[in-house]
Formats: sequence, C-alpha cells, structure tokens
Amino acid sequence: MSKSESEKLYVVQETTAESQSGAVNTTKKLLPIKMENHLKQKGQFDYLPWAVVVKQLIIAYPDASWRFLPHTIYPDGSVMVETSVTICGVTKHYILPVYSNYGGRPKAIIKPDAFAINSAYQRCLVKTIATFGLGLDIFTQDETDELYV
Repeated sequence: MSKSESEKLYVVQETTAESQSGAVNTTKKLLPIKMENHLKQKGQFDYLPWAVVVKQLIIAYPDASWRFLPHTIYPDGSVMVETSVTICGVTKHYILPVYSNYGGRPKAIIKPDAFAINSAYQRCLVKTIATFGLGLDIFTQDETDELYV
C-alpha cells in the first residue's frame, strides 16, 4: 500500500467551532449521568462494564457509532489498541496498551492473546466514550484512590 493510500484510511477531521459546539452539547448531556452504581469488581479493582456504558450511550444518542481501529504491535511484543467514537458528528479517538493488573499495577502484556486484545479494545471503548463525559467522573477519582477501570 502506498503512503497516499494509507493516508486516506486514517483521516483526522479538523476541529471547528461547530464541532466543538457539538462536543460541548454532548458533554452537557452525558456528564450528569452517574455511573458509580454500575461499577463491578474483579479482584481488588473496580471496573465499568463496556455493555453498561454502551447501553447508556445509545439511550442518550441512538445514532452514536464506534470503531475498533487496527492495533499496533511494538518490537517488544506489546500491543496498543485504538478506538474511535462519533456522537453528533464529533469523533474522538483513544489509545490504550493491552495490559493486566496482576500484582496491583498495570503492566503491558507481551505477545497478548486474542482475549487480552479484545479486553483492551473494550476498556479503550469505555475510555473513549468517557472523553464525551459519560462515566468521566469514574476516571477522575483522586489519584490516591486505587480505582482502575
């Protein structure tokens, strides 16, 4: 694939006053939705199930859409995933390494299997949606809180 062909596959839209207005409106609608009651626990960590977040998103914005973009494999065998979410014409991207929390600290998984990659995509989707405001308060806990989502 030539460079010009690959550039066509990944086009970042220019930020405009109109798109920022859409982002502000979605944030005003999504930020007040409280997600704390939806937290689940796995081991010592709390998490927000992706299905709950997606359900709340499509209740608020039935035309919202999301994409799982190709993951990146680094020379050390670690993997980075990327998702994008579009709401009211505003698209946001987020990246996240494939990681585990074993031992109490997030650590990249070297040569992850398909399940670990899928789990990372779902975590990444939740975090991308949070950039619009839904569940954002979960991620903005005091840094002394040991809350990993």
